[in-house]
Amino acid sequence: MNDNHSEENVLPEQVTQEKPKKSSFSLDYELLDFGGSAKLERFGQNVVMRSDPESTGTRLHPHLWKNASCIIEPSGSAFTVIRKHNYIEPWFVTYKFNLNNEDHKIVFNLHTEISHHLGIFPEHAPQWSWIAHRVASRISTHGSCSVLNLFGYTGGASLAAAAAGAQVTHIDSASGALTDAKLNQEDSGLLDAQIRWLKDDVMTFLKREIRRNSKYDAIIMDPPAFGRGPNGESFSLIRDLRELIDLCSQLLMKRPLFLIVNQYPKNLGVEAYEELLRDQFKHMQISKQPLDLLSSIDGRRMKCATGIILVPAKG
Repeated sequence: MNDNHSEENVLPEQVTQEKPKKSSFSLDYELLDFGGSAKLERFGQNVVMRSDPESTGTRLHPHLWKNASCIIEPSGSAFTVIRKHNYIEPWFVTYKFNLNNEDHKIVFNLHTEISHHLGIFPEHAPQWSWIAHRVASRISTHGSCSVLNLFGYTGGASLAAAAAGAQVTHIDSASGALTDAKLNQEDSGLLDAQIRWLKDDVMTFLKREIRRNSKYDAIIMDPPAFGRGPNGESFSLIRDLRELIDLCSQLLMKRPLFLIVNQYPKNLGVEAYEELLRDQFKHMQISKQPLDLLSSIDGRRMKCATGIILVPAKG
């Protein structure tokens, strides 16, 4: 199990103006080896080999790859899944964190039915505990906290915010992701949490919320390069990013808690995000956190994404 307590796994202190206690978490996951356009990972009780064009370089531990219980390989425009004799179901991963001296956990149900995405992005794990601490701080001073999670997938950030007491609105256009998210909520013991799981097109939803004069304390988003809404709507990051950021700016409170945008290099460069965010949110300060994975075997770093975090500027 990975125990993540180092400074490189904690969001920069300059963005935590009301400092929470040092954020710590554990995720039942390991990056074992990578290279040759694939990576070898342990998610809970299964070891998975899956293709990844970003996993460049040489595999340093070839003997470990023989232990994979599941192999996911590209096959045309889809993927082929090979489950070996040591593959175990049901399959889940547990994320644990401490908040106000209380232990919390989020359970992710994993599967290989849809694509090479299994139901969790482990590189996002450092954000979830930080989000929970920020939400808890807001509630302690303001009595409530509303969080909007766009392109929310299976709900890691939503469940962390809800565990801290936030009122969460979670948007995703994929029925499968929402089904998994609701199951994760149940298995995490958060059925009483205030979460709206909505199947919707993000841009359509944002415009509707603006017409309703809705406001949120915090917004989290993980926009893809391309996407489809439930009614055939199309999303293109290059085409729609400026409008997406503008719409979000209209929905944030006058003095918001935070805005998080996760950027993947294969989608769009971090400079493009920063330029648009600085132009739209002049009253907020920007910090960046590498969302990388470290091999538990040799400590090598695999670059995955960048978390761009905006909080109100001091003063």
